[in-house]
Amino acid sequence: MDAPPSPTAPITNIHGRKPGRGIRPWLLIPKVLCFATLLGGLIAALGIAMSARPDDPASAQQAARTIAVIVHWTIIPGGAGAFLFGLLLLLQHPAVFLRLRWLQLKLVLLPALILLHLYTRHLNKSLPDHPATPGNLTSLRGMLLAAVLLTALIIFLGRHKPRLTQNWAKDFPTPASSRRP
Repeated sequence: MDAPPSPTAPITNIHGRKPGRGIRPWLLIPKVLCFATLLGGLIAALGIAMSARPDDPASAQQAARTIAVIVHWTIIPGGAGAFLFGLLLLLQHPAVFLRLRWLQLKLVLLPALILLHLYTRHLNKSLPDHPATPGNLTSLRGMLLAAVLLTALIIFLGRHKPRLTQNWAKDFPTPASSRRP
C-alpha cells in the first residue's frame, strides 16, 4: 500500500492545463447567484400575485405593495448584477463569444426581459389605483409568468449552450498553420 503524499511534495500537472483559469470563475459564481436572486424574486412575486383576490381591493393593494418591495430589493439588484457580470464575462473574448448563436439569441431576449419588467412595473403601480379591476391583476399575473419563463429560457441558453444548427468547426475553421501535428 502506498503512503499518502507528503503535504510539502510538489504537485505535478498531469493534465496539461494552464495553472489557474483567470478571472472567469470569479465572475461566473456571482452571475449565477444574481440570476438565482432574479428568478427567485420573480417566482415570489408571481406567487403573491396569484394569491391576491381580484374581488378584494385590500388584498390587491397589499399584493401590489409586497411585489413592489420584492422588485426593489431582489429583482432589480439580481437582474442588474447578472447583466453586469455577464457583460464582464463577454468582454473577455468578445469576438469569439459574439459568433455563438446561443449568445446572440440570449442578447436578443435580454431587452425583451427588460421591456417586460418595465411594463410589469407599470401594471403594478396602477394596481393600487384600480384594485377592483380584475384585468389589471390578471395582466400582472400574465406578465410575471412570462418574465419567469423568459428568465428560465435565458438561464437554459446560458447553461446548456445549444448549437442552434451551428457547426463551429465547419463555420470557423482553424488556419492550417496553427493546427497541431
